[in-house]
Amino acid sequence: MTGSTMQLIIDFVTDISFCIACPLFFSSVLSMRFGKLKCRILFPIIFMAFSPWMYFFELPQYAMFFTGIFLMLALVFVFSNDKPAKKILFTFIPYAANIITTMLYFFVRSLIMPDFEIVFGTAGWIYTIYCILGYSIPMYFIAKLLNRKKTDVSSLTVIYILSMFVVQMVILTFIMYVRSTDMSTLVYMSILMVYMIAVIALSLFIFRYSVRISREQARREMAANLYDQLSAQYAQLRSSYVGYRKLRHDLKDHIRVIDGLAARGNTSELSEYTRKLTADWDKLSSKTFCDVPAVDIVLAEKYSLASDSGINADFLVSGIAESGADPIYLCSIFSNLLNNAFEAACAFSSNEPYIKLRAAVKLGRLTITCVNSMLGTVTEKRDPDEHGYGLHIIKELAALLGGSFTYTHDGKAFTAVVSIPVKEAK
Repeated sequence: MTGSTMQLIIDFVTDISFCIACPLFFSSVLSMRFGKLKCRILFPIIFMAFSPWMYFFELPQYAMFFTGIFLMLALVFVFSNDKPAKKILFTFIPYAANIITTMLYFFVRSLIMPDFEIVFGTAGWIYTIYCILGYSIPMYFIAKLLNRKKTDVSSLTVIYILSMFVVQMVILTFIMYVRSTDMSTLVYMSILMVYMIAVIALSLFIFRYSVRISREQARREMAANLYDQLSAQYAQLRSSYVGYRKLRHDLKDHIRVIDGLAARGNTSELSEYTRKLTADWDKLSSKTFCDVPAVDIVLAEKYSLASDSGINADFLVSGIAESGADPIYLCSIFSNLLNNAFEAACAFSSNEPYIKLRAAVKLGRLTITCVNSMLGTVTEKRDPDEHGYGLHIIKELAALLGGSFTYTHDGKAFTAVVSIPVKEAK
């Protein structure tokens, strides 16, 4: 068997192993559009069908290198339905693993056995086995690591930033290779310029993507913290509501006690009892605004606060339970809306300050409208969405519920509108 035939067999075995190992890796770390089994079968068949043509046309090594990358990338884009940046990253991981292990192989070989080729000859089969293990083992452990636990957004940020260096290593290694060949300076400089442009473009792409997913992480963390705070407030509201209902429910018992004390003529004890009862009763509102306990007590509290401050409060609320929205978020939305309205109605002098609140389900959406009196103009800040008493919180909460928040003012009235889609009953 001639040396060229032996080298051809070695190259074929290397390509076959690469064609099999890569689909196994991709199906483990990416979401497959047609299923993992079809990817593991069709992917290597298509890739191996194109590989012999590169040898048939006797393409140069660098041409085969880039052709293989583009073919692999095209197949990944066809079979996977992940984000483009993730597809590109995981396509280059096998090539990067191969390059790193190859460089390590030649470094260790030249360091330990500088006369390796004299003793063993070219020994292409040794290098082939090492290459196969060199990209198979890293891919195996990477897949195991990613499948062990769900990668969070911050980890993805690190992965995408590191991918920039991985791709640069692949391209730079190729440039080192073409420099060692018989190539004109003009062609080499052209390739170097293309490399620099590609690196700059890739750096900008990775930077923009990492910033975007970092913002997503910040929003998720803020939502989680906000939900914890609102949950604590919700528990307090439920406790207050239970006390409210209990006191109203025990009204007859209190009347019996008062009647008994009066019948016995115990005026001092009767006076003390009624004083405590009146103090507790004054804290409660007799109005019921909606059928969701926590939201109802928020509305009752804000209604009493407005009435005690001489503000004409007009609340008409329905559809809260029907909306299916998280009551924790709804409590905060109503609380911030009414706090904003109360502060504005008090801060801006008006002969007849008022707060008008409406909530109802219309056309599949819960629409909450809060209008309050005001005189003058609202001072616009640098970011209009950040203006007001908790308006930015309302906007974030509405977004978390899949809805929207808008507000307008004309110098006489301030109108805030929250629109939230109604959840379908299961």
